[in-house]
Amino acid sequence: MEAIRKEANILIRFLIEYVQRKRGRDLDRAKVRVKYGDAYGEVLYLDKQAFIIQNVEKEEKEVSKAKLIDGRLGPLEKSTLEEMEQAIAKVENPPRIMLKEHHFDDLKKVFGKEIEVLLG
Repeated sequence: MEAIRKEANILIRFLIEYVQRKRGRDLDRAKVRVKYGDAYGEVLYLDKQAFIIQNVEKEEKEVSKAKLIDGRLGPLEKSTLEEMEQAIAKVENPPRIMLKEHHFDDLKKVFGKEIEVLLG
């Protein structure tokens, strides 16, 4: 009986780890990473809103959010990491992002004209 309990615990830990890794990969598909100047920013597209981190390397991250209007970023509002984490938890399947010209226009408005989009 003890061996079965031990095996069940190992299986449960493995499954939890697997689900967390899968969720992380799904979230990565909804992110766009941007290099502007010497800094790196990130935009996380969720169902009806997007969260923008201006400089991901800073310890104190500046987080903004914008409503998505027809796939475009609306006006930016101040936000927090906690609010972003709560929104992530509510989304079952983050959308995959297909970058179109209007996405680049939005990114330039947020991060400046000289941006590079990071892939991978």
